[in-house]
Amino acid sequence: LRIIANGGSTTYGSGVSDNETWEYFLQRDLGAPWEVLNNGAPGGTSVETLLQTNLLFSDVQPDIALYYMGWNDARVQHIKNLWADYSDYHGTWVMSFGLCGREFKEPLATGYLMKRIAFHYFFPRMDADVINRNAQGDADQLTDHIDMRALDLYERNLRFIVTLCKKQGIEPVFIPQIMNYDALTSDQPY
Repeated sequence: LRIIANGGSTTYGSGVSDNETWEYFLQRDLGAPWEVLNNGAPGGTSVETLLQTNLLFSDVQPDIALYYMGWNDARVQHIKNLWADYSDYHGTWVMSFGLCGREFKEPLATGYLMKRIAFHYFFPRMDADVINRNAQGDADQLTDHIDMRALDLYERNLRFIVTLCKKQGIEPVFIPQIMNYDALTSDQPY
């Protein structure tokens, strides 16, 4: 019996080793005959997950598909004239994030800083910080108003995911991402 976990960095396990991801612990706790696969992708939204569900599952053939996502979809809230596939903002940001290597992996800080400076100088339109600064918000961008277009797109993607799973005989399970407002509003790192 195969379970496939889908979502963004919280599914992928950014910042932890393979034996520290929640999929690892789920596999350990379930034991045989279960197999748990990690299909998370850092920065992944419901758009990327929808594509993976559509194109990958026929090969992987899971019995259950877990979906732990939502936070990255919230990043497209109030983007002016947001495209239905998020590519005008999120797609560019994900590509720049992957290309510029914002994670500190070099043995010396100097190497990291040189790489960031070179990337920023030679590819200024692909710098994640520049993309974030240049993103045009809609009229409600800094309000508590719900962006109905972004919400409708997210719900559309979830409905498509459910339909694709059901068509392939896969049971979809959605796990809500709950925000810890105390941690998010604290002056301490979380």
